[in-house]
Amino acid sequence: MDPILTFFAKKFSNINPNVLTWFSLVFAVFAGFFFYFSDRTYELQNHFLYIASLIGGLALSVWCRPSIGILAVIGTLLTSYMGTQAQAVGNKRIYRGLLGRADRLFLLIVMPMVQHIFIYYNVEIPYFVSLLEVVMLYFAIVGNITAVQRFYYILRWFDNKK
Repeated sequence: MDPILTFFAKKFSNINPNVLTWFSLVFAVFAGFFFYFSDRTYELQNHFLYIASLIGGLALSVWCRPSIGILAVIGTLLTSYMGTQAQAVGNKRIYRGLLGRADRLFLLIVMPMVQHIFIYYNVEIPYFVSLLEVVMLYFAIVGNITAVQRFYYILRWFDNKK
């Protein structure tokens, strides 16, 4: 990992940090432009592409057994589905539960980096699983629990409407 970081650090060492600040402003303006002109299909596309690319990619990687990856995809899909299903029946979109989108994104950003550090320092997890498999198992188990939580929340909402 160090040689890769050193390579990029040398390439960017001559760039003034203010340049990055101005690029951030330009990208923020573009993001605002795209948000303004986006339509309602954005959330559908965003959720599908997010699940398909991040979790599906990790599920098919060498660091995760396909069976564990499929369970993680199912847990994540059910979590997202139950959140949008509430909106489909007239309630507001549900974001609550044990495994929210922010939690998933955080784990999907941080844990692959930690996995590389584990590989670099030859750190092994017991029971012959990788760190990413542990994360995928977490998504599978807690994702399904979150889907059930959201299901019961919708049922309670229906009961309160009567």
